[in-house]
Amino acid sequence: MMNGGIGIADLAEAVAGFIEEVSGGLDGRQAFHARVACNALAIIAREARQDPLPDETAFYARETGEIAAEACRAYCAAIRRGEVVAVDPGMLAQMSDFVAARLAVDNPKFSTLARLRALPR
Repeated sequence: MMNGGIGIADLAEAVAGFIEEVSGGLDGRQAFHARVACNALAIIAREARQDPLPDETAFYARETGEIAAEACRAYCAAIRRGEVVAVDPGMLAQMSDFVAARLAVDNPKFSTLARLRALPR
């Protein structure tokens, strides 16, 4: 939380509201950039309000023995080499959780998000 009691999410929403208010007279490229800025601020607000994302790095590290970003790269390489069993229910559930968590922040209206959340675990 920022000093003064206003949180990041509230601040992002306030700035987005201001941009929306003043962008009514814009057209063309400027109007487009105002919409892009509002969308980015909405993502920031959702991310600030969301529970912590699942720890993908820890999952990849457990699976590969690597650390940080290298763990993700190593896991992707193992998938490409066919070393990851795609029918493993635990792995599929974990990947679905990662994707659903990202979609909830990046594009909460994405049609597949509800189906991902409804998958049995």
